[in-house]
Amino acid sequence: MLGMIIIFILLKLIINMVIYSRDKKQNDIAIKNNYRCPHCYTLTRVQGSGVLVCGYCRRPMILRDNELVRLDNVKCPYCHRYHDLEDGYYKCKCGKAFRKVKDGTSFKVFKEDETINDLMILLLSILKEALNQGKEVNQAKIDFFKELIVEAFSLNENQIEWCIEYGYIPKKSYTYYGDFRIQYISREIDWFMEDAPKFLNSNEIKDISKLLLELILNLIYFDKKENKEFENEEYLIYSSLGISKEYYNELKKEVIGRIYGANNSFINESDLDKYYQILNIDKNSSNTDIKKAYRKLMNLYHPDKHIHKNLSSKEMEEMNKKLLEVQHAYESIIKYKDAI
Repeated sequence: MLGMIIIFILLKLIINMVIYSRDKKQNDIAIKNNYRCPHCYTLTRVQGSGVLVCGYCRRPMILRDNELVRLDNVKCPYCHRYHDLEDGYYKCKCGKAFRKVKDGTSFKVFKEDETINDLMILLLSILKEALNQGKEVNQAKIDFFKELIVEAFSLNENQIEWCIEYGYIPKKSYTYYGDFRIQYISREIDWFMEDAPKFLNSNEIKDISKLLLELILNLIYFDKKENKEFENEEYLIYSSLGISKEYYNELKKEVIGRIYGANNSFINESDLDKYYQILNIDKNSSNTDIKKAYRKLMNLYHPDKHIHKNLSSKEMEEMNKKLLEVQHAYESIIKYKDAI
């Protein structure tokens, strides 16, 4: 029995000596070669054995194949297992997920209900490009954007705050100075479609594509205006998502009807300029001024005002035509202003 204990102690001593010798050798090599720290990239004489520590930033690393490698020692916030990970979203062996985010010289770890996964990041990147379709992204549009994604993806308050903090949801209104191009949205969609099979099966991809298309249309037509630039190249969107033109047109009609109301149509910008010209007013006119101009022209062209003039049938027809133009222009301008 005593002999067994002595043998066990000797074996343990030998193992410890081997480990110490290996770690000392690694440390000596690192000190001799003055390796650069993989964290702060300074030329450093590392200290310690096994898990080495940078003498400058004091962050951990390990010597592998004669090269210093980062060792961040990320701890799972649920089961407290250690992981050697770069920034990203990970699923631990305990079944829970978390995200590691670089924060200056350190990093932060977020639980799965405090952040969003990589699929959501892809989706929000697409939707943010759609959000930028208007030069002015005001607070109302940002709030609408937030409501859309909360409803569509059931995000909680912590996740929304995380998205705001890391730029996936704008914090405040801004002016987008870049050129809005449909290709930007299409490019983001291509990246999404390339990575989607990592997260979803084919049926789920179809469902999320339809949802994504609906969200894009809601953002594009949020201002309740016709968007010729988008409509000229809208095929890039639905084709990238693998959606048929027929389905797209039906969905677009439904979204436009829901946003704009019973009229189910948008005011063309060029037509709007014409309507202002017909009423002989400028775009900055108040509702009162618009109504005054309308009444003035209605009195001018109304048939009852010209009965005593014995006008010909052709002249009366022209008068009625003018009257209808004025009425249509007035109704269109008021409808447009009410929609804003």
